[in-house]
Formats: sequence, structure tokens, C-alpha cells
Amino acid sequence: MSMPFGKMSRRSNSLPSIAFNRVGLQPSSSDEEILFSVSSKLKNTIRTGNFRSTFRQKVRHLTNKWKRSRSGSDVCLDYDFKLYQQTSQSDWGNFSRSTSFEYENLYRGLVRSLLHPLGAPDTTSELRPGDLLDYLRKVFDVERADHELYIMEEMPNRPVRLQANVTVLEANGLRGVDFSEDTCNSYCLIMNQPARGKNSSASTSPRMLSPQVSPKFIHRNSPRGSASSTPTGSPVFSSNEMAGLSPQLVRKGANFSEPAIARTRTVKNSSHPKWNESFVLEIEDFHTDELHIHVCDEEGSLDTKPEKKPLKAFLSVLRHSSEQDTTISDGCFGKIVVPVRDILALGTDEWYDIMSIAPSKGKPRAVGKCHLRLSISYRLAPGEGCHYSSEDYLQAYRQFLKHTYATSRKNPSRHVGDQYGCMSLKDHRILKMFAEAHCISKLSQAIVNVICLLELQCEDELDDRGDFTLLYALEDLHITWAAMQIGQQNVIDRMPLTDIELSNYRRVAARYIQLKSSKVDELPPLFPPSMETLHVLKARLCVVVQLLSLDLWEASCDPKADISDRLTKKLQAGIEDWIQERVAEVHETKTKVRDKVTVEIENLIELVNVTASHCTILPVLRLFFNSLGINYYRLVSFTLEKMISAESMKITEKMNQYKKRYHNFSVNIMMASRQSLRLYFSVRTLHGVIRENVSRRDSFRLGLSHYQDWFEESMNYWLQTFRTECVQRMEKALEIDKDVVVVTSLVKYSHSSVDVLSCFAQVIGEWRKIDIRDPDSALMGVINVTDIICDGARLYAQKIQSILERNCYYDNNRNAEFDINDRLCITVNNIEHVRLYLSELSELLAWDTVIMMISTSHNDDAVGKQAHDTLQRLIDTANEEILSKCAGLLQQICDKMKVVIDRFTELFTKKSPEKTSSVDPLLGYIATNLQTLEDQLMPKMFPYMIEQLWSVVISTLCAQLKPGNHPEYYLQMKSHLRCLMSFFGRSGLDDRQLANLDCEALRDMLDINAKHTDKLMLAYFENLASDVVTPTESYGHLAYKASYLEETRGNITTIVTVLRGSELPGQDTSGYSDPYVEVSLQPQSLFGFSRSQKTHIIKQNLNPVFNVTFQFPNIPREALKQSGSCILLSVFDHDHIGRDDFAGEVVIPLTFLKKVGMAERSMDRMPAIIMPLKRPKKPNNGPYKILSLREWDKVAKKFIVERNRFIHRQPVRTDKPPDGGGFFSSFFSTFTN
Repeated sequence: MSMPFGKMSRRSNSLPSIAFNRVGLQPSSSDEEILFSVSSKLKNTIRTGNFRSTFRQKVRHLTNKWKRSRSGSDVCLDYDFKLYQQTSQSDWGNFSRSTSFEYENLYRGLVRSLLHPLGAPDTTSELRPGDLLDYLRKVFDVERADHELYIMEEMPNRPVRLQANVTVLEANGLRGVDFSEDTCNSYCLIMNQPARGKNSSASTSPRMLSPQVSPKFIHRNSPRGSASSTPTGSPVFSSNEMAGLSPQLVRKGANFSEPAIARTRTVKNSSHPKWNESFVLEIEDFHTDELHIHVCDEEGSLDTKPEKKPLKAFLSVLRHSSEQDTTISDGCFGKIVVPVRDILALGTDEWYDIMSIAPSKGKPRAVGKCHLRLSISYRLAPGEGCHYSSEDYLQAYRQFLKHTYATSRKNPSRHVGDQYGCMSLKDHRILKMFAEAHCISKLSQAIVNVICLLELQCEDELDDRGDFTLLYALEDLHITWAAMQIGQQNVIDRMPLTDIELSNYRRVAARYIQLKSSKVDELPPLFPPSMETLHVLKARLCVVVQLLSLDLWEASCDPKADISDRLTKKLQAGIEDWIQERVAEVHETKTKVRDKVTVEIENLIELVNVTASHCTILPVLRLFFNSLGINYYRLVSFTLEKMISAESMKITEKMNQYKKRYHNFSVNIMMASRQSLRLYFSVRTLHGVIRENVSRRDSFRLGLSHYQDWFEESMNYWLQTFRTECVQRMEKALEIDKDVVVVTSLVKYSHSSVDVLSCFAQVIGEWRKIDIRDPDSALMGVINVTDIICDGARLYAQKIQSILERNCYYDNNRNAEFDINDRLCITVNNIEHVRLYLSELSELLAWDTVIMMISTSHNDDAVGKQAHDTLQRLIDTANEEILSKCAGLLQQICDKMKVVIDRFTELFTKKSPEKTSSVDPLLGYIATNLQTLEDQLMPKMFPYMIEQLWSVVISTLCAQLKPGNHPEYYLQMKSHLRCLMSFFGRSGLDDRQLANLDCEALRDMLDINAKHTDKLMLAYFENLASDVVTPTESYGHLAYKASYLEETRGNITTIVTVLRGSELPGQDTSGYSDPYVEVSLQPQSLFGFSRSQKTHIIKQNLNPVFNVTFQFPNIPREALKQSGSCILLSVFDHDHIGRDDFAGEVVIPLTFLKKVGMAERSMDRMPAIIMPLKRPKKPNNGPYKILSLREWDKVAKKFIVERNRFIHRQPVRTDKPPDGGGFFSSFFSTFTN
């Protein structure tokens, strides 16, 4: 392998004749003679000092001429000519150089990497190998003669053992055989083989995969490469492709040979697989070898899983049947062929087209792209040490950096950054070729770059101008280091640096950090923090931060200890100086005031707020100091908190004394309360900020943790201030909202209610910000805040009502028609809007949390329940009072409407009751006002207003009904009532609301007044019969038997036997009576043909025995089922003068009678019944009252006259009730006798 060396090959200097004479040659000698003569005489002639350079130029010229005559090409000088082959190594060893330097071996390696670049050279002007060799000589300051001698000595050292370094990164655009993107299970097969048709000669070194780097090579005779274990879809190579393989890779005993194949892992279900795997392959012939990368799809076997992928299997079989190239098999997307000679000496990192291997008529098509990283390096034989290591690379980099530094110092016009590591492109190109040739990793290159720049900075005693280049080098090292850590499972792979590299890094980095630590005092003040200070710190210490962040330090070593201690002391001193100055400023007053505490507390509030802002975490500042081992905000928090706590306690105590002195002056108290509350909020904010900066254990050391205890006395003044401000704001809101205008068209309340609720919300917000943690204090505060809001709501409702009465929002003219206006509705809405806010207090004030705290504190749930009951009682009481005021206001509105309702009701109750349309004016008036109410009232108030209005209509209708009219009148009223109920039902009232007590009473009254007289009499007697209440005064008892006997034609005969009386009242002056019993069927209008019957009179006896039976024949059978039909047993005292006195009566409903059989016509077997005598009272309502009012009905008048005989003639009894056994003893004694 030969490379051009352009610049040196084109020199043509004339050689004097003496030069040929010294070697025994003539100018006309042939090229062959010159070569052999040079070979034999070079050892002696090369020792002549000045002649040596000239001689070499002539030798070069003649040799080129000789080579061109044989090859016919115009190539430049190739140092691999026969002269070196004929000259023994021992002869070269006797040559001497003019100089000898320290890095000779390293220099040889650099020359060799330039003379024999491993890969295609760079043809860029001034970057060709010849140009780089000249630049290398200048860097190492080697004389030209010695430099050319090194070149001649290194020419024969051709690299014969090479290897290709292949990294398969990723692929894109792959599709499965069923043309889907998510069914690709992709992997790659990598191999090295000669180009087709070019069988390599017998090679001396087989192409083997490095077992250390690439354990994934595949042999068909291994268990991993057997037919059973090889994944379906792996390519099968033909015999002609295997013809040029190394004999060591051919299976013994087989008919074919197979190259070593490297295989990546399988990435499943992805059209964009990412492998990022590296492999090493041997290179046998640089000019003819090719890298073959097959991209395959690991398909399932067709005979094992046909049911899961039928389309894929079908397409695969179809494709196999049409293939003509036997080199492909199932599942191969395509391949990439890269000639080794096309790989650049600096490495290749490109996307390659994956070309389809299926036969096609035209140019093969690309089926995707694959990202490869390729390079060529020396390959070591087993047991052979490394030619050059990272230590040599370090020496080379150091030399190049020193040369760049020295050159830039000599040239002042050069950019300042060039003086500190900005090497030229030639420097980087030479070092890159050297590193690639000797497999020096990117991580080693990056750390060498950092080490050299650190050394340069330490030599210059930390020139800040060099940190810029050093930062770029550290970022490159960070990126490279992070990339090495990702995806590496082996610990060795994650630490690919040698101990010497780590030792050099730690040594020079520690030296750099130590020098930076010594200059901490030159930094600007570290507190208070500012962006300008942070920029300066980053500029000065950014390199230190980057060095410390690399995980390359020993566990026992703490490189940040010294600089951290110095920075901590500087920061601590800065914080203390700052806070002492600010505390002194708190007590300074620019103007003379009597109570300095009011000024001091304002200054303290400002200081606390500034301190909180300084303690608020800035992520960039915290991250910067954490990287230096300093917990910046913890240190700041503890230092500032100590001074702030002491000063806050002093000022708070002074404010409490001030409030006690001015407790009679509300203005002073409000001002002082507001100031102390602002201080409380500021201290609370600072405490919250500081708690975020310290650990939970450190939080117990904070003096601010007890800040609520300092303000416990002030809390009462805060609550008092809340109440006063709430009242003042409410009065101001009502004063402003004189016109009662809605806030917007979307709501139905005015600004005053909004302002009041805003005031309530402000009180609650401030209380929640206070956030008392003591359970007892918190409960007391919640109760007080609840009471403040409830009182405010009550006061607002009261003031609203007062304003209505004072400003006459409703008309007072009783003669004019009253209409509901918008202002009335909005006013009612305001009260309701404020009242509804009370129901949200339990959630807004977190009652449940406070109750749980108090229950836990006292370890008693009863305490929590009592607290809840107290809070709820405050809400309920306020609700009741506000609703009462709302109801009063609505009642006033309804009372005003009642005047008009009365007028319209008269139309259908008195003037034209018979007209159905007479109710329409009332409905029209109510509908108009209801529409206004619906449009303006809040949804929750409208149903209540309708209910109130319905009650007014019912009460008005009841008041205007005329009594004693004909039943038809009341039937018409019932029709009007149904019409009204239907109207109000459509307006929103449900059946329950419609059927209220007043309405039910009205309906009952209409129903009973609409009945016929007979029905009313039946109802009267039914009421008498159903009255089972024992009379308060005893009038004796009456024993009887009653039954009925069926007759023909559907009639019955009623049989009544009056047995005896007992303890009858004495009616005469003697204390006795002359009793008799009158038996009649009632009501008489139904039994007009039946006359009443009487027993005989028993003189002077209170316990008479009658034993008289009465019969009432031809009674219709239906009378037994008629409610109210009865047998009336009336007991009288016979008087000879005047009318008989009424003693009492017994009512026997006909429905109670039992039938007497045909065989049992006697009443002897019927059981006796004893009933007390009762004296009826005059009813004030009911059927009797209605009948008494029917002046137009003769039957009703007769009935009333008859019943008045019983009601009005009830003399007082003149006897005394006996003390003995009474009736029952005498009754049973009678039957015993």
C-alpha cells in the first residue's frame, strides 16, 4: 500500500559530479547501476554531513525516474523501492543522526501513521500526508535530515495486520414482507469477503472476528449456528462467495466453506431498529476486501406458525419461487457492500442505502437506509502488545498543544483563544489519524484533551481566557462519557479508562481545583444573590463544576472539600454582614414619631419580605452551589432565620403593648391590627420558604416554628377588625347601590350584594391565610369568623328592609293598582343571594378539618360534635332570621297585591258568580305580576313568592264567599277554584303546595255548602253518632236492644226495646224526675211516614225500668246503608206545667242494627246495649251551621227548630250522683232478683 508524498517528491536539485564519483558512478549510468551502487556504498557515503541531504534528493529523483520507466505512470515517489529491500537492517542501524530527542519512538509512530494511512487519504490541499509530515517536523522541532531519515526508516514498516471496526447504529424505512412497518424483526449479519470474481491468494492470516470485542460471530458447525438454532431468515451464501475465504474458516469434512459472520441482536416490531453494536473483522487484502452487511427479518417458520402470519408466509413463498439468485433466502431485506479501500483514514460515519438483492431488470432499488460507522486500525497478533497507547497519545497531544501555545505567543495578532488550546486543523488531523490507527478510544482522546488543557492552565496560573476552550473540551468529555454509560451492562465496559489515564486526570484536576480554591477571596460577594454575581461565579468556577461532576474520582477522595469550605466561610460572612446592616436599619426612623413601633414594624415587614425573596429557591443558583458541595439555601435560611426570629418577637411584643394602650380608639386598633397581620403573613411566608430549604429534622431547630405563639394575643384584635371593616364596607356598598341596578344582564342581583359577599370572601381568605395550627385557637377563630359573617348577613337584610320602608319601593296608594316592579325583586334577590352564601361556610372554613383537630386534641368525639353543633346553630339561626325578614318583605308585597285581588275576586263571588269568565281579570292581573317575578326573582325565591300569593288568593276567596246561598252557587265557586288551582299549578306550584291547609278548608267548606239539605241533616246525625268521646258530666245511662226484621218488597221493620234507665238526672226540685223515652227515626224528612213513639212515664224514679218494644215497619232497606240515618232515643222529664225537660239522648245508627231471624222474632235473645246519655251542643260550623243559615229552606228551618228544643232546654240536674256501685250494681241486682 503506497501513498503519494507530493511536496518532497517534486524537488529537483542538481547533483554535482563529485557525488557520483564518491559512489563510483558516472552520470550516464543506468538506473539499475545506480540502485545497486547506492545499496553497496550508502553506508559509507551517508556519513558525510552536508552531502547527505543532496544525495538523498538525487536518489529520490533517480528512483522516481526508474519507477516511471517501468510502470508508465506519473506517480510520485514511493519509498518502498528495491534499495530498502537490498539494504539490511543492520546496515541502517549503523547510520547516525545529527540529533536525538525524547519522543523518538512517538515521532516514529506519528510518521508511520502519515506514511501509511489506514484508509483512503485526504486529498484536501495542505492536508495531504506530505504536508502533514512537514508540519509534524515543525511541531517536534526535528531537523530536516533526521526527519527524512525517519521517513526512509519507516517506509518499509507497512501495516500487514489490519482490522475493520464496524459499528451498526440503526436503520430506517424497513418494511416486512406483508408491507407493514410494525412487523419487522430486524437484525444484521456482517462479514468481510473479497469482491465477486476475485479469489484472493493463499492468505497468511485468516479473517477472524475478535473474540474480545465481537463475541457474536456465527459458525454453522457451532450449536448457535446450527439449523435448529439459526433464526429463520438468515442469509445462505453460495459456494462461489465462499471460494476466497480463509482456510481456517472452512469446515473440515464438508463440501463447502463459510466465512465468519457477526450478528446483531434482533429488534422486534420496528421499522426503525436501533442496534448500536460494534464488531471487529480482519482485513486480508486492503484493495480487494469488501464489507457485506445483510439486513434481515427474523420470520417465523412456515410450517410451525402458519395460522398467525398467513399473508407473510404466502408472500415469502411467492418471493422464493421467483428468485434466481441463490445467495438470498427467506427474510433478507437487502445488503450493503462497502469496499475496504473506500473507508477513510479518519473513519467513515454515513447512512448507506440498503440495496435489494432480489433480481430486477434495471438498477437495484434501495429498500431502506442503514447508519454505519467504519474505521481501520492495526490488528495485533495473539500475545503481541499494543504498539502505541493513550499515554503516547497524551504525549503527542501535549507536544502539539505546546507548539500551538508557543506559536500563538509569538504572533500577537492571533486570536486570544488560540493561545489556550485552539489547535489547527493539521494538529487535529494528525492526532486523529494516529488515534484511529492504534484504536485509541474517543473517551481516551477526550480525557487527554482535558488533561493537557488543565496542565496548560495550571502552568499559566489560571488565566481565565483559557477556560473557554477548556469548557468545550469538558463538554465533549461529558458527552462521550455519558454515551459510554448508556446501555452498558458490564462494569468493565462502563469504565473503559486505564488507571494511568484516571491518575493523570485526578492529579491535574485536583491541582486545578486547588488553584481555583486559593483565589476564592477574589470572587464578588456571594450574598445577596443576583444574576450578575451568578454570571461571574459561573465564569470563574464553571470548569471546577464540570470537573467535579465527572464520576472519575476515587471514593476516598473529596476534591471539593477545600473549595467548598472556603466558599462556605465567605458566604457565611456575607450573610451575617448583610442581615446585621438591615436589622440596624429597622430601628432607624427618618422622622420623629411618638410611637416608633408603628414605623419599626413597617421596616420589619419589608425586611422579612426581602429575606423571603432571598430564601426562595432559584434552581440555577441551587444547582450551581450543590455542584460545589454547598447547600446554599440551607446555610442562608439558618443564618437569616435566627436574626429575623429574634427581631420579630421584639416588635410583636411592642405592638401588643401599643394595642393595650389604645384599646379605646378603634382607628388605632384597626391600624395596628392591620400592621401586625401583615407582619404575620410575611413571617408565615418566610417560614414556609425556609421549611422548603431545610430537612424535616432541621425544621425543629427553626425559631420561626413558634411564630403563631407570638401573635396569639393579636388574633382577637384581628377578628375585631374584620367585623368592623365588614360593617363599614357593607354600609358603603348600600350607599353606592341606591338605584338597585343589576350587575349584568346574566344575574338578578345588584352590586351591593356582590360587594358584601366580596367582603365575606376577603375575611375568609385572610383567616385561611392565618392558618392557626393550635386546635383550640383554630376552633375559636372559626366560630368567630362564622359569627361575623352571619351577623353581616343579618345586618344586610335588616338594612335592605329599612331602605325599602324609608324609600317606598312599593306603592302606598291603596286605591291604585299595585304592580310588582324590578327594584323590589332585585332587593329580595340581594337578601337571598347573601343568605345562600351561609350554606357554603362549612366548606370554605373547613369545619371538618377543625372538628377533627379538636377531637384528636381532646381525644373525645363528643367535643368535636359539640363544636359542630355550635357552628351549625349559628348558621341556622341566621338563616331563620333572614328568611323571616324575606317572608315579611314578601308578605308586604302580597298584602299590597291583596287589595287588587279583593277587587277582582268580588267579580265572581258577588257580582257575577254565574259567569265562568268572571275569574279572568284576576288571572290576568296575577299572570302579569308572576311574569315579572319569574323574570326578576332568583329561581329559589320565585316558588316561595308564588306560594305566598296563592295563600293570599285563597284567604281572599274564603273571606268573600257569601254564606247560606243555594248549593248551585257553591258549585260555581268550586269551578272557579279549580280554574285558579290549574293556573297556579301551571305557574310552578305542585299538588302539595296547592293543597295547603287554607285551600283544603276552602274546598271542604264549598263541598259541604254545595250539599242538599237532606245530605246536611244526615251529616249532622252522622257526626252525633260518631262522637264517642265520654261526656265531661254524667247524665245517666240507657239500656236498649235494637235490630231489624226483613219484610217483603225490600223493606225492613226496625225493632227497638227500651229496657231501663240508670242514674238519670233529677229534674224536679225534689231531686227526682218523671222520665219517659221518645223513640224516633232521624232525619224525619227521610222517614216522614214514621211517627215518633213514647214509653210510659215512671214517676219519681231515676232508675226507671221500661221494657217496652217499638216497631217501625216499611223502612226501605237502603236506609241500613245510609250514613247518618239513625234511631234517636230522647229521654225527657214529664212536667205537668210547661214543656217537658230534656234529660239526654242516645243516637243508634241504622248501620249498627243486626238482623233478627224468622225463627227468632223475639228480642229476648238479642244482647242489651248500654249507652250514656249525651246532651248536644250548638255547633259553630258544619252542617248545623249551614242549615241554620238557609233561611230559604223550610225543611232546614224545621230541622233547626226541632234540634233547638234539645239544645236550648237542658236544665241542670237537681240530684247528686250516688256513691255506691251505681248503675251496674243495681242493674245486676235487678236481674238477680
